[in-house]
Amino acid sequence: MNPQQVLPRAATPVSPQVAAQPYKVECICRLNDGDRDLLYDVLDVDINPYREYGRFLDRIRTIARNEVPSFFRELCRDIAARDVRVQPVHYLQNCPIDRTVPVLDYDDPLTSKHEQKRTFVAEAFLSLISELLGTTIVGYRTANRGDMFHDIHPMRALAHTQSQKTQDTLHFHADIPNNKVRPDWVYLLSLRNSRANRVYTTFVRLADVLMNLDESLKELLKRPLYYAPREHVHVYGGQPDGFTALKPMLITERGYTFLAYFESRTSSDSREGREALAALSAVLHRLSTSIFLDERDFVALSNNASMHGRKVEEITDPEAQRNRWLLKTWNVDQIEDHAAHLMPGRINTSDE
Repeated sequence: MNPQQVLPRAATPVSPQVAAQPYKVECICRLNDGDRDLLYDVLDVDINPYREYGRFLDRIRTIARNEVPSFFRELCRDIAARDVRVQPVHYLQNCPIDRTVPVLDYDDPLTSKHEQKRTFVAEAFLSLISELLGTTIVGYRTANRGDMFHDIHPMRALAHTQSQKTQDTLHFHADIPNNKVRPDWVYLLSLRNSRANRVYTTFVRLADVLMNLDESLKELLKRPLYYAPREHVHVYGGQPDGFTALKPMLITERGYTFLAYFESRTSSDSREGREALAALSAVLHRLSTSIFLDERDFVALSNNASMHGRKVEEITDPEAQRNRWLLKTWNVDQIEDHAAHLMPGRINTSDE
């Protein structure tokens, strides 16, 4: 078996303060087919995580302790050692996914997935890499019926909203910044994506953004001038349920300074607040980078040190776009920090 192909990377991370060019997401490793298939065989578990998540998680933790191939354990050890402020996105290619990926119903993709999905290699991969990177998958009481795995997949009723069910451009945002448990990470695994369409996942490194905001703009963003639609997680990005209280956009928490911002949805009633948001959006777009997620591609993106979105440039195959599917988890670094908001009797599930 040949060793996995590790793409070139700098021996010493470059500090964002001295970066010669804007941040670019580069692949850390493309697994060769032999190593991918070896990992597939280990992850081909027969426990349905949508029905028996506790048993499924126990099985994955056993694999992580005793059965994971050494090459993947070492790769994850290297990834976990990266400086997240400098490298806020971890990008792998040719990861194991299910050999049969069902076509989901456009009107009700969630029910369709529960009915059709019979193998769970993709869910097992997301769970295993979460364990090996030292993060914990979290769920939310109402999010996709309490599931721990979520679908970035179009749905007819939400196809033209700013939600994970849209098939349109999704503006820059941090995931669920107003909930009791704000995730530290968003993990994405591409199950279906057509190169007939020019649809890209976009990122911006917050270290670059903060360097490019002048002090007066930072001070405006720290003031409680801003609000956003108040949404239950199960309709995240869909129909609002009133609005959040006025709050700052630039927040320091858990050792990070981040933006609790959703472009096009965050608003302000003051002229200076609206001007600050417009200036912020201009900086985000100027510093952004993007990648096309082929099938089997995985990214872990820091919700503390980056922002992300989706850029739809051209659709030549609308049916393929309606069936684009990324499997997603929300993850936290220290589950113990969130104990006060976790539901009794549920595994790592926040009461929103």
